[in-house]
Amino acid sequence: RGLFARLWGLIVILQRILISLFVLSFLFMLGVALFYKPQVEIDDHVALVWTPAGVIVEQHDPSFQESFAQNVLGDQRPYTVMGELLKSLDDAAKDDRIEALFLKLDELDYAGMAQLQELAAAINAFKASGKPVITHATGFTQQQYFLAAQADEIYLDPLGAVFLEGFGVYRKYFSEALEKLDIDVHVFRVGEYKSAIEPFTRKDMSPEARAANLAWLEDLWSVYTTGVAEARGLEASAVHDYADQFSQRLISQRGNAAELALTAKLVDELVTREEMRAKLRKLVGRDDEHGSFRQVHSAQYYWARRQEDKLKTDPQKKQVGVLVAQGALVDGPRGAGTIDGEQFAWLVDSARRNENISAVVLRIDSPGGSITASETIRRELELMRKAGKPVVVSMSSVAASGGYWIAMEADKIIAQPSTVTGSIGVFGLLPGYYKLLNRWGIYTDGVATTESVGVFAGDRPMAPQHKKALQASIEHYYREFVRRVAGARGMSLEAADRLAQGRVWSGIDAKKLGLIDELGGLRDAISTAAQLAELDEDEYQVHTVRPPQDWRITFLEEFFGFASPLLQQAGISPWLEKLQDVQEASGLNWLSDPLGVHSHCMCTPYTGGSAH
Repeated sequence: RGLFARLWGLIVILQRILISLFVLSFLFMLGVALFYKPQVEIDDHVALVWTPAGVIVEQHDPSFQESFAQNVLGDQRPYTVMGELLKSLDDAAKDDRIEALFLKLDELDYAGMAQLQELAAAINAFKASGKPVITHATGFTQQQYFLAAQADEIYLDPLGAVFLEGFGVYRKYFSEALEKLDIDVHVFRVGEYKSAIEPFTRKDMSPEARAANLAWLEDLWSVYTTGVAEARGLEASAVHDYADQFSQRLISQRGNAAELALTAKLVDELVTREEMRAKLRKLVGRDDEHGSFRQVHSAQYYWARRQEDKLKTDPQKKQVGVLVAQGALVDGPRGAGTIDGEQFAWLVDSARRNENISAVVLRIDSPGGSITASETIRRELELMRKAGKPVVVSMSSVAASGGYWIAMEADKIIAQPSTVTGSIGVFGLLPGYYKLLNRWGIYTDGVATTESVGVFAGDRPMAPQHKKALQASIEHYYREFVRRVAGARGMSLEAADRLAQGRVWSGIDAKKLGLIDELGGLRDAISTAAQLAELDEDEYQVHTVRPPQDWRITFLEEFFGFASPLLQQAGISPWLEKLQDVQEASGLNWLSDPLGVHSHCMCTPYTGGSAH
């Protein structure tokens, strides 16, 4: 045999060996995942390093590709689940092994104001245990600082800054560009304040939208400044002035933003990272292996407590089921950041048929979307109540338009003061691009058996009777929306209509106006649901109702889940390339209703984070 033939034979043999090793490795890993449950040991006398990272989400069901990137390739998650953050704080407050809480907030990109309120309440509940809460950063964004303000001690890097800027709503307006492109946008709406379609019809914000937006933005800003001021022992006006006059004050400090924050009493001391570690070593002791302070990462701690809880779970115990409705409401699968109406209705139905579930909490973080999807879910919740199971809604940062539609059927609605809700209105939006086609010499012509063929096609003019018919349809859905609100909230049609008109309200105003019942968070909603079901505190456990998970994802999470926190603690994960991003519904992909009718609110405030 020649030299090349022998080399090729060697390559084939090596290939077979590698394939065999891969198969054997996979089988070994599968066996470990099925039969070995790794336990993460938590040492005594440690600080909990609490690290919310990326976008704070209410729930996340990853695809297999995302789970593979996260668990196998060590991809750092661009999101953190709200429930994990709350549970780690609740457990640590009662855990004698945890002696202090260190807030590491540098990686937090975005959280809604209502979520920040709930997390701040959990931090303060931890403080009530008598354990110190400390934070340090090279710089605090507005959202990061709201949580940092709750700490007993706030330290800032000498080259750092605390940047507060307030809340706002800014949008792009396309009417002039559409006019230049010869694209008509047919708008059908009801409600003086339903401004979701204004970018397609105006060059600026309408006076009605401007006044309504400013009203709820000021409520949210009041919640923010009051929350920070109370935590820091300042006047709310001092926090407002710091943000409002930031540029002038920074000039007077000769550009030293760290000194500006110290002078304003937003931080207690300026220290470097190593000086901060030295302070923490004095508090909880030195970690000889890493040369830092004795600590446990919040993700690692959550994993360990999750394993402990599994051993205590009683399958026969009564449950309060939690269903999370997060994202835009759509008809059919639309990917991350959306709620498939049919699938979610199936989840509600499964909770109704589950004999162990005695009550349900519906956690909503949604600006709305498809009327059809909203009504599909509402009907299932109605059946839930008729079956004798109480339904309590917990509103997160946004529960407006279609998000309020699905909340109406609840026995109780609970929201944070900073929750954005209401926006009770309906609209339709149909583009007509036939003029643009004509400009390029493209025309549409043909025959049909009726005048209704191609009503929604944009490649020809819309007949006046079709426009009137669609407007009548929108008005009908608006009347149905208002009628349902009036019935659910025990008010007259006239009163409900005055609160509707597409206007957005803060949780503070929604409580005053009777659109919600109480102010509070998710834990308040769970407690209320248990009370309505006549369950004592020790008689039930909380169960999150989720769709069946791909077995491959379960395998990856169970096997690799314990390793990810260790990588984060060792400082490896931040250097690994991110392969996936949390994709929120953007553009117009929420325009999915088969009838072309939507109840959607463009009402997420700009808060200084990376998402708005």
